[in-house]
Amino acid sequence: MWTIPLGKEGYHPLLQPPRGGVFQVEFRPPGAATPVVAPLRGITRAERKARLAARHGVKETSDDDLWEFRLLDERTGYLRIGTFVTWNSKRDWKRFLRDAFSELGRKGVPNLVLDLRGNEGGADEVGAELVGYLVPRKVTVPANRTLLRYERVGADLLATLVGQPTGGNLRGTNGGWIAFLRLPRSRIELDLPLKGYFPMDEQPDRGLVPDVVVPESVEDVVLGSDAPLEAVQRLIAAGRP
Repeated sequence: MWTIPLGKEGYHPLLQPPRGGVFQVEFRPPGAATPVVAPLRGITRAERKARLAARHGVKETSDDDLWEFRLLDERTGYLRIGTFVTWNSKRDWKRFLRDAFSELGRKGVPNLVLDLRGNEGGADEVGAELVGYLVPRKVTVPANRTLLRYERVGADLLATLVGQPTGGNLRGTNGGWIAFLRLPRSRIELDLPLKGYFPMDEQPDRGLVPDVVVPESVEDVVLGSDAPLEAVQRLIAAGRP
């Protein structure tokens, strides 16, 4: 009997292989007072993909699928960038952004929802390209050493952040330079940070908290609703800058 930490399922079979190809899984059904033990046959990654596709219509996705632009209405544009990874992209991502912002300007759309949920980073070049469209004038960034200095910017250059607190930590990051090591037998990849960035001043032990916090809920997932996006549209309708 094993307890599988959430998010570690992929490594569990390597450490505790199933006996005879079968896992004995203990779980507690919703509303049940006692746990249940059930045998589950292990499946391959290919089998899992096939089952998901048959049951839910799930298909293979690429980094390009994580980018989307559309107009929610005549006053609001929606730009989703689910990753800053561009080296696997088959599209001209710079042209994608240029076309999106050109349409916003051509149609006089005054509001833009920039959806970065699920974005785990990638190329700094994407952020620099976005700043060129979002910041109306040149901004001087102070020089830094191996530490990152946080600066305050004027309120006229800030957007309204809506959603849940971000991952990461305001006390610093070591995600600047990464060495990737792949173990030859298990093929597990290890990411080894080589450089860290840390603020000069004391920061809270948490990620960035948005201006408007919209908690996630099971009901939203079941109903297929997008509570953060709906909150943004309510703010725009109420005239909030």
